[in-house]
Amino acid sequence: MSVDIVISKSGNVMLASNEPFPDDIARVEFYMDTKLLVLGFEDPAAEGMLLNMEVHDSMVKPLSEAASIYVVYMEDNSPVVGYDVPLVQVGN
Repeated sequence: MSVDIVISKSGNVMLASNEPFPDDIARVEFYMDTKLLVLGFEDPAAEGMLLNMEVHDSMVKPLSEAASIYVVYMEDNSPVVGYDVPLVQVGN
């Protein structure tokens, strides 16, 4: 799974994946000290999913200021499914 963080033309933060997520996402946690992201799923029994990427320095400020993030699964450069979820900042 390849995941990218981008800022949309309207200024919203977006998390785009080239594969479907394993379950519906309830929230995205941004660990500010380590610059890592963890997906929290709707199923309370599901374990969070640590994304295999470190947030680039240029994205730290937009992520630290955002209250939500648009999560989207893309196929052939077109959105298949997407929705807005809370973005939780953890640490300082």
